[in-house]
Amino acid sequence: MQKKPDSGLLAMGILLVLALVVLGAALVVGEMDRFG
Repeated sequence: MQKKPDSGLLAMGILLVLALVVLGAALVVGEMDRFG
């Protein structure tokens, strides 16, 4: 298995994961703020 360092794709993946984490955290905080 040959691995090519594709930094552009890696950065895009990291940004996508970070965006999902931030979105999830915002949803959780919003729900807690609404019910809390």
